[in-house]
Formats: sequence, structure tokens, C-alpha cells
Amino acid sequence: MAYNGFVPMGYHKVERSRKGLVIAGAATFGGLYGITLLGALSGPSNAYSLAIPVIGPFTVMETSPGGSWSGLYAIANALLVLDGLGQAAGVIMFAAGLSSKKTVLVRDDVTAFEPEFMVGPGSVGMRMKF
Repeated sequence: MAYNGFVPMGYHKVERSRKGLVIAGAATFGGLYGITLLGALSGPSNAYSLAIPVIGPFTVMETSPGGSWSGLYAIANALLVLDGLGQAAGVIMFAAGLSSKKTVLVRDDVTAFEPEFMVGPGSVGMRMKF
């Protein structure tokens, strides 16, 4: 339940991180970095700096004799720029999701799993309340 300033009876406020941003940021960064890391490990010896997160794609950009944005170099450099910016966007979304909190209302009578451990002579047990 969203919090709008009024806490009804039977509820309490809880601050939580923004799960959507955390998941989207981790998926964006993880996917792009995973593909880039595969390229770094299977590419030529000068591609090892791709293994550096976020700044790796920018360090690999090459210049051709006719200029850095001509022919196949232009396509490769554009993909590297998009890869680096995408990784940076993923890291920013992940950090923003963890650092910015949202306030939600949680019912008092609904609790998360509550394990109860019991130890007796010759026995051990656990009971879950939910």
C-alpha cells in the first residue's frame, strides 16, 4: 500500500529500497558486461582492457588512419560507446535503487516468515509461522 501521509489503524510505515531500479540496473549492467567480458576473453590481445567495467569499452576504441569515425572503425567505436554508456547506466540505476528509499505501509497482523527453533533433550525442531 502506498504511503500518502496518513497511517491507518493496523498499519505501520516501512522504508524500502526501490526494487525495480535495483533489478533493472543489475540486469542492464550484468548483461552488457557479460557480453563484453566474453569479447575480452575471446578477442585479440589488445581487447583485454574490455574486462574493466564501464571504462573498458572506451579504452579499446581505436583510430583508423583516415580518422576514428570512418568505415568499420566507426561501427566498432559506436558499439563500444553504446556498451560503455549502457554499463554506466546500469551501475547508476543500481546505485540509485539502493540509495533512494520509498515509504510503504505494511499491515501489523501480517508478518514475514517467523522461524521458531526448539531444542529439547534428544530432539531439535523448527516451526514456521506465516
